Amino acid sequence: MKNKFRFSLVVFLIVVLGCFTSIFAAANNDGAEIGTANLGNTVENSAKVGNTLYHPEKGWKRYDDTDTRMLSKGDFYNWADKGYYNGSIKYGKGTVLIKFYGSKFRIIMHYFPDRSNNNFVYVDNTKLGQFNEIGDSVVQAIGFEKTGLNEGIHILRIDLGNNSTLDALDIDDTGYLIQLAKGITLSKTTDELLTNQNDTLTTTVTPDNTANKSIAWTSSDESIATVDQTGKITALKAGQVNITATTQDGSDLSASCVVTVKEPTAINLNKTTDSLTVGDTDTLTAKVTPDDIASKGVIWSSSDESTVKVVNGTLTAVKAGTVTVTATTADGKTATCTVTVKDPTTISLNKTTDCLTVGDTDTLTAKVTPADIASKGVTWSSSDESTVKVVNGTLTAVKAGTATVTATTADGKTATCTVTVVDQESSKNKLTVYMRNEVTREYYLTENEIDDFINWYNARANNQTTKAYYIINVPSQGTSSAKKDYLLFDKILIFSVE
Repeated sequence: MKNKFRFSLVVFLIVVLGCFTSIFAAANNDGAEIGTANLGNTVENSAKVGNTLYHPEKGWKRYDDTDTRMLSKGDFYNWADKGYYNGSIKYGKGTVLIKFYGSKFRIIMHYFPDRSNNNFVYVDNTKLGQFNEIGDSVVQAIGFEKTGLNEGIHILRIDLGNNSTLDALDIDDTGYLIQLAKGITLSKTTDELLTNQNDTLTTTVTPDNTANKSIAWTSSDESIATVDQTGKITALKAGQVNITATTQDGSDLSASCVVTVKEPTAINLNKTTDSLTVGDTDTLTAKVTPDDIASKGVIWSSSDESTVKVVNGTLTAVKAGTVTVTATTADGKTATCTVTVKDPTTISLNKTTDCLTVGDTDTLTAKVTPADIASKGVTWSSSDESTVKVVNGTLTAVKAGTATVTATTADGKTATCTVTVVDQESSKNKLTVYMRNEVTREYYLTENEIDDFINWYNARANNQTTKAYYIINVPSQGTSSAKKDYLLFDKILIFSVE
């Protein structure tokens, strides 16, 4: 309580007496306050370490400790009090990293009896010195100053001891802070590879405006797995390693992926024989043990690619014949499948789509090769005989809707025709509604229904109704049941009536 009273009294006296720097110091567009006067209104900078400095002096600008371009690591919290710059101060123990362009800096802090004298300052990894925050309460005090740096980009590291503070940082008024990375994540935190296999990790560095997102990659054991500077991992032998990505902007943040490398000892395929027709495809899968790693690190080959091609286990039958397809692991283990290819049966229809009006008929014809299959005839079927009936290729339109008519050869090959049946719509008009999501809807409506829709649309457009949608009753078609369509006014782009 006594310390708090003494702190408040000191703050009051400092405010009353003034530190003689201008309270009208300007703020620039990156959140910094630019100094317009020197302490005591002297011609040259006169503030020294230990002085209270409420505003930066001429030739300086000030950034608050809450500036998001600064990176804090450790146990810190913001302690609010009107005596601090911008009403709060960073308090605790840890490290603050600041990347800036300039040639000088001042650390603004708070002297107090419970602070630490173990506060260290580094620039570009070189230790500059140590400063003490222990003393009678002095707010917004200069704790450390360094001038004469080469003008350019520097990394300032401030290591703060127990209960120490950082209130603000002053740098050249021509300088600026540079955004440091605040976080880094990898596309994977664990990975499993076989020997001689590769994988590539990617990084996400935050925030998005981090000035330098360069990454350095390292492996904890390059005899097990190596990583290049693009994040590409190469597995060399069985074992486990940490692949680490580290930021290179001075924030020194890192993220790691635990990579387990295993040696395959056996491989089995889901098939040892296969039978295909020219043009067909099929997929072989490989199971590698131990660890049930399916098809990782497997190389596929065909003994005759003019007969069967294989890509990642997918077979494509090219011509009649017999081949051996081989799957080989990274350590030379193999498994094979004998593939026999036969010439295909083909069937085609004179039409693949047809449109009929209820009561109409039409005839489909099928062409089948080779002749021995054609001689066995074709079986016709309709997916919905309540919509379209088919007998020996002759179609009869029963009711509005859509059905698929299929012709099937004796050995199971098929050809289809999609048949659409429509009602006589002579007494109705077509309403076409173009939605904003690029969907087009068509409805056949009576004149009264069209007029009712238009009246609703115009009333809604002129704010004469609050009804946000229009309901259209859609009759059943084919296998589709009757339904209601809700047209939202805000989703309608335009409409037309034919």
